[in-house]
Formats: sequence, structure tokens, C-alpha cells
Amino acid sequence: MSLRPDTLADATAPATRLDGAGLRRWAQRAATELQRRRSEINGLNVYPVPDSDTGSNMSFTMDSALAQAAETPDNHVATALAMGAARGARGNSGVILSQVLRGIADSCPDSCLQPPQLRLALHSAVELSEKAIAAPVEGTIISVLRACAHATDPAAATEAAETDLLTTARSALHAGEQALAATPSQLPELREAGVVDAGGVGLLVLLQTLVDELEGRTEPHASALATDTFVSHADQNRSHHLEVMFFFTGDVDQLEAGITPLGDSLIIARVNDTEATVHIHSHRAGAVIEESLEHGRPSDIRLEVLPDAQADALSVASADTLSATSAGDDGAHREDQTGATGNAIGNGNGNGNGNDSDSDSGTAARTKPHAKPRTKSRTKHRQLVALVDDSKIAELFAQAGAQVAAPQEFVEQYRGVLGSAKATSTNTSHTRAATATAPANLSQLTVLSNGYTNAQQHQRWRSQGAEVIETASLCAGIAAISVYDKTLPPAEATETMCEAANAMRTAIIENPTEFGDQLGPEVLRVASNLVGDDTEQITVLTPFPAAIDAEALAKLGVEVIVFATETGPIELGVE
Repeated sequence: MSLRPDTLADATAPATRLDGAGLRRWAQRAATELQRRRSEINGLNVYPVPDSDTGSNMSFTMDSALAQAAETPDNHVATALAMGAARGARGNSGVILSQVLRGIADSCPDSCLQPPQLRLALHSAVELSEKAIAAPVEGTIISVLRACAHATDPAAATEAAETDLLTTARSALHAGEQALAATPSQLPELREAGVVDAGGVGLLVLLQTLVDELEGRTEPHASALATDTFVSHADQNRSHHLEVMFFFTGDVDQLEAGITPLGDSLIIARVNDTEATVHIHSHRAGAVIEESLEHGRPSDIRLEVLPDAQADALSVASADTLSATSAGDDGAHREDQTGATGNAIGNGNGNGNGNDSDSDSGTAARTKPHAKPRTKSRTKHRQLVALVDDSKIAELFAQAGAQVAAPQEFVEQYRGVLGSAKATSTNTSHTRAATATAPANLSQLTVLSNGYTNAQQHQRWRSQGAEVIETASLCAGIAAISVYDKTLPPAEATETMCEAANAMRTAIIENPTEFGDQLGPEVLRVASNLVGDDTEQITVLTPFPAAIDAEALAKLGVEVIVFATETGPIELGVE
């Protein structure tokens, strides 16, 4: 029998256990509180990269865990929570959260949590996390988790804690709060920014909500540590590389050996001997996925551009960053994929099941003529220029070897008029930082339009010797850039990019905020209209990655890759 909140408030006996129904209620509390404090935790996020998403990642991970356990029998709740978190883990902190839930599942096979099981779960989570993280760092969520675990040891625990689950949970929480307060003294990045560790705050949300559940509270307990007194430092001026995450099935040991040299912040959270959630920061995302395909099958692939103080992403001109990232059911590697596909301009042949428009829902499927160069190359070498107004997506193009230009500035430089269905972002100052001055001679350029400019403008540029690949969307541009090879003759390189773009179909959700909490289902609906029998991969460009249910999209029978953008509409592209 579970401990009900309405009976706990007046209970006189110690809370000795929490059964499956109680664990589910706790998970609901934790998910709700993580969502409520998401912005606060995001604002503390400065390590390992200041990308302001720790709160969002932990909230998404807990939501995934809860969704998996929603309809599960009570005696399987702990296992379901662990599996849901492992499949839906986002970011470093989300992976560690999944290991905490796995620790609970391993220690409570019958989903009955008692003091010995909580003690074992916390220690198991520490061990699993330290094994998962290639290079654990003190002053992070690991330090807080370790302090929580040690506080439940028999030598540290009170006599009551041996039989009282509430006392055990309170002891762990108190120790965690002290460890969290000490994180700035352990990690220079936190000390310089004036913050505590964001992941540690999220971890304590789990413990505080466990205490709240055991106490029968109807309102969240106020945090003992006022994190709003700390200053967010997440907008530091740093350069970028890619965060790569995926769920892996195969030889996990071989995968770890293969991708360790390819980046840092490596976390491999094992579900069992042949399955794991993988997280790594790398300038060589394509090589990471290539390596995973050598040893098994990656799925739920997600990439995001992240700030990083150790590298200058704009100096990287390696096409393998955006090389093939998808495997079909047979595990075959497709060289023309990047983890970002899209319908450049659509070939109009598709699968016949995509709607041309859906004006009443704010969603439009766009199909345009084939992208093709209209002029022969007049130079032995051309600079590829990509028009992009989103700084996160701009980094993807820059890392693949393109020169990035803010659309309005590029058009003004060549005395044209910007005109297209896509509005230019007001956030061009961010893109400008990633933009070099374009060559003065248009005859030296191949331009990826990406939907920002019109046919009249393209004709004007062509008359001055430029080549223009009329990619009608960012998804299309990413498809083209993924196969860009600057060692090829210009005409051949352009033709290859056109072919990749023409293989794609896209749909655009112009005003995603209008859908509120129905955004996820709307994305799934639009994706269902795009996907056909021949579709192998779908890519989503979205400013709201936490709202994308990658698992539901994967049930359409395709590989799913999500890119986080700064602002703007949501683009879906399929091949």
C-alpha cells in the first residue's frame, strides 16, 4: 500500500517505504517542479558550456521518464522510469538524472523504495555516473550526488534513518544542499560566473520532491538555497562546437573506445550490456556517427551547436562535421546524409501524401522547382556562401566549410532587394559575429539562398557571374552543405549539392508558439503528412527542442534528428 499524501500529513508513524504508485506520484512532482524551475536552472548553466539548457534538459528527461511509467503496473514503475529517462535523456545533466533513476530501478526490482534501497540507489547512481562520464569533474552534479549518497551511509545516518525513509531522504537532501553551495569553490567557471552548479540544483529538485511526497505536502517546499541571487553567465562570448546525442544499440565498449578521441564531455550511460545513451561534444559530429555505425546502430540522433571556450568552430572547414549520420533498418551508412535533411526546393514528385498547404493551422508544406545552377563555373575555385540569420544554424554551415552571411547584409552588399516568404530575423547581430566579409567579385561565389532571397535577385547575381543554388529552406541548405566537397571542380560540387537538395521535401510551421502545449502533436501531425514509404530520415529545426517527441516521430519508421535554433518557425525535412 502506498503512502498517500492526504494520510501522510497526519501520520504519526515514520514513513518507511514508497511503493510503485508512490514512485509514480513522486516522478510527477519532480517533473512538475523541474518544469516550474526550468528557467531558473537554465540561468545558472555555465559548465561545461554556457548554453542555458540544463533546466530544459532535465525537465525533458523527467517528462520522458514519467511518460514511460504512466500506464505501467505499479510493480514495474521504477524500471519504466529508468528506461524512459535513458531513451529521452538530454544533455549531461539529463544523462546523470537517468542514472539516478536507473539506480532506483536496480535497487528496487519490485518498485518498493525503503531506506536501504534509497541508500543503494544513490550509491549505484554515483558508480554508474562515474563510469558513464569519461572525465568526471568536481564541482558538478557528480559532487552533489556523491554527497547525497554518503549522507545515507550507516556511519553518517541517524538511528531513525535506518528504518525511516523520510529521515533518510532528508539527510541526503541536506548533504546535497551543502555540497551544492560548495560547488563554486571547486570549479573556477562557477566561481567566476557567481553561480552554483545548475545540474546540482536539478538533482536536489528530485530529492526535495521526494521529501515533499513523503511529507504529504500539497505545495512545493521552498529551496533552502536562493539561486535567484546568482548571476546568469550563460551569454558569455564563446565559440561553438556540436553536442551530439543518440541512443546506441551494439558493442558499447568498442563504441566508447572509438569515439573517445573525437571530442570531450563524453558520457555513455549504459542501460544494459548492449544499449546506452551517448553524449559527446565534438567538432567532428559526422565522425562520431560514422564510428557508431561501425559498432552498432544509433537512433534518436540529436545535434546542437554549443558554445565552447576551447575551440574556434568558424576555423573548422571539415565536411565530415556534417557527413552522414543516419542508418536505415539494415544499418547501412548513407553518405549523402548529415543528420540534417530537408526539402530544398522539393522535386514535386515526393510520395504524394504531403499537403501543399494547411493555412488554418499555420503550417505550410513548401514544394518548389529543382535547385540547379544556371551558369557554368567561370573560375577554378569558388567560395561557398550560405545565407543564414540564425547563429546556431550558421555554425553548422561554417563548420562544413561555407562562409556564412547575414541575408540582409549580403543583399545590401550586392545592391539587391531582399524578397521572399521568409522574414529576415532581427537577431542578425548574432549571425554577424559568424560572418566574414564576402568577396567583392560575385563571379567568385556560389550562394546557398536558403529561402531568404527571390528569383529576381538570383538572376541579377547570376548575370554578374555568381552561381546560385536556390535552396528554399534551411533544411534544404543543410542537405546541400552536407555533401559539399571543396576539392571537387566547382561545377561538380554544385551539381552534387543540388541533387542532395532536390531529394528533400519540407514543411514549415510558421508560428509555433500559437500551438502552446499542442506543439508536439502538431509537429507529429505534419511529419506524418510528409513521411512516405520511401522516407528514411526526418530532420526538425526548432527553437523549442524540448517540445519535440523524437520517440513518437521515430515510430513513423524513420531516423529522427533535431537541431535547436534560436528563433523563428519550425522546419521539417524528409528524405
